[in-house]
Amino acid sequence: MKINYKIIETEEISEENGSYIGYGLRCICGAESAEVKNISASRREAERLAALLERERVEPVHLFDVLYDLLVDNAIS
Repeated sequence: MKINYKIIETEEISEENGSYIGYGLRCICGAESAEVKNISASRREAERLAALLERERVEPVHLFDVLYDLLVDNAIS
C-alpha cells in the first residue's frame, strides 16, 4: 500500500520569538493516518524528513516513535 507524507503548517507562538509558522507531517496509508505538528520552523527540514520517511515506508503507526528517535539522535550528536 502507498504511504504518502504531506507537509502541514500551523501558526505557533514562542515566548522568545513570538509568532512563527511551524511545519509538521501528515502520513496517510490507506485508512490509517497520523499527524505530528510543529516539528520544525524550517519547511526545508520538514520536507527532508517527509522524503526520508516516505522513502523508508514508515507507516502511520510508527511515525511518532521514528520521529522521536530521529530528533533525539540529532539533538545528542
